[in-house]
Amino acid sequence: MTAALAVASGIALTVGGIQTMNVGSSQSDGGDGERTEGITAAYAKARNMSVDEAETRLNRQEKLVKTDKKLKRSLKPEWSGGTWIDQKSGKLVVGVTDERHEDDVEGDGTETRLIKYSAEDLEKAKRSVDKLAERFSPRGATWYVDVRANAVTVKVAKSTLDKGKTRQFVDAARALGPVVKVRTTEKPVSSNVGITNGKKIESTNGTSCSAGWWVKDKSGADLIMTAGHCTDGGHSLWRYNGLHFGGTTNTSYEPMDWGTIHVDDIAAPRPTTGVDMAEGDHAKISGLGKAPVGTEICKSGYRSGQTCGPILAHDITVTYTDGTVLEGMSSANLVSDSGDSGGSVYQMDPEREDTHVIAQGLLSGSTEGTDEDDTMYYQPIESALLDGDLIFVKSMD
Repeated sequence: MTAALAVASGIALTVGGIQTMNVGSSQSDGGDGERTEGITAAYAKARNMSVDEAETRLNRQEKLVKTDKKLKRSLKPEWSGGTWIDQKSGKLVVGVTDERHEDDVEGDGTETRLIKYSAEDLEKAKRSVDKLAERFSPRGATWYVDVRANAVTVKVAKSTLDKGKTRQFVDAARALGPVVKVRTTEKPVSSNVGITNGKKIESTNGTSCSAGWWVKDKSGADLIMTAGHCTDGGHSLWRYNGLHFGGTTNTSYEPMDWGTIHVDDIAAPRPTTGVDMAEGDHAKISGLGKAPVGTEICKSGYRSGQTCGPILAHDITVTYTDGTVLEGMSSANLVSDSGDSGGSVYQMDPEREDTHVIAQGLLSGSTEGTDEDDTMYYQPIESALLDGDLIFVKSMD
């Protein structure tokens, strides 16, 4: 008898109702999904707000995400500094280096903000920090183009400053000038692998993680995608509630963080295309994408369940405390904990936000804890699929 594999207190896996899609396909087929209060209520609970407030925010975000897509076709890196959603003002903010370009920004719900550094300036500064990292190999540090701060932000945990040449890295980054902002944090960033008795998916080598998304390889084989640091270290067998369902097939860990587990046969727990929300409602998966900074997204992990918060940045370089260096990561201001690694990261579909979600990535690591200012890092789904030559599986409708 075929079992269902429930994952990450969010993504559940069964058979039937699937459709594959390659990277670059439309993230959503659109359409008018029947509106239910369950998914909005789940988001409201995760964000500690009323259902009415949650619905207002998600409806507003839907319009701003669409506007952002259109605007990015016309913005030039030599005079624009990026876009982000400001949830407080309810606006899509566009940074421009000169007032003369304010008229080039058109769209409902947008506002321009004069900035000092263009996207070209910021990318140049980030490349300089990248070179410093190659020289000093810092521990427990992250750096990225911070469009909201109009700077390259470097974060380093106080506890790792005296490890290796981390302090020299920080001093050299500060010397690059005001385009680089250095912040020290109380908590180090680390991968969220959990060597615990937590269930969901657990390998024979004792690693327990959360499953992410259902994908297929070119032969059509069923695969579960999770974090690469979970599958790193050999072809381990994996179990769900003590039941064997497959073994590790592929791992990419440094500079990315994804891995796949083959679902062995029809007797094993099967994947499905659905996400179980916090309030018990079931969301379908309409596709995959990369939402703009400021967009409210959620994650599901078996240790901390469903939590939500805004995207902070994309294209981040992360150095974990063990010395691992990851590139091209994204981050969000939400809570995660040990064992959540590999869990699904998703956005409510702007076209069908109360029936469908859009895959954003796989949870990698965080400043573990339950504080509101905790930062979660995730592997973007699009780059992982391209790297592995894999096919994403979405719901049929």
